Amino acid sequence: AALAVGGKPPRRRVLFPVILLLYLGVAWRGQQQVGAEGDEPHYLMVADSLLRDHDLSLERDYLEGRYRAFYRGATTLAPHYRVRGKGGEIYSLHAVGLSLLILPAYAFGGYAGASFFMALLAALLVREMRRLIGDWTDSSGLAEGLAWALALCPPLIHYAGLIFSEVPAALIVAAGLRRGRHLGRLGWGGTAGWAASLAFLPWLNVRYAPLAALLAAYGLARWPGWRKAGFLGGLGALSAVAIALYHRALYGF
Repeated sequence: AALAVGGKPPRRRVLFPVILLLYLGVAWRGQQQVGAEGDEPHYLMVADSLLRDHDLSLERDYLEGRYRAFYRGATTLAPHYRVRGKGGEIYSLHAVGLSLLILPAYAFGGYAGASFFMALLAALLVREMRRLIGDWTDSSGLAEGLAWALALCPPLIHYAGLIFSEVPAALIVAAGLRRGRHLGRLGWGGTAGWAASLAFLPWLNVRYAPLAALLAAYGLARWPGWRKAGFLGGLGALSAVAIALYHRALYGF
């Protein structure tokens, strides 16, 4: 509270390494005490199948109990799916984006590597929130204080190390808001990266598609122009078509 009202903030370089170490510790405790629960093992199963079998079909993976490497439950883990795909194959009902995002970390360090990578994303989200608040309020003290408060309070600290889509989605949204405010300064390369991150949001979960659309509209309001609108609209349409073709390839519709 003292930081937010004008108290002397700690050095700016302290926030990220301290929070990262804290989140890595939280992630490690979660790995040791609980393991992957809820939807987490299903995201990991997709990553494991991509790594081992180079496909998305999961029936054999669940039958072989590959989830035992990270799932501690006493019961057999049933696959999450609604309908079978082409050829009667089982594909996860969860969006593939998160499994793709954690794939390098999972390939390097298994479940622990993926969990620590998610802790890193959570720490990056804290840093991005500090930048966003400072940019919008022109108050470094307020930004520092709120960043520490957000980092040490629920829900963010509860998500540290958990393999869910919320943290990477929040990171994209926070960065999208900050960079979208100054879109005209980014140039075409920076704009392309900003737009690509928005196009990736629905691949984490289709419920994030409205957020991507709102962020695109915000960016255009800050940096209007038909060419920019066409570029953003085309990239969004390309992402939507790719998602549709992806589902058609798996399910035939």
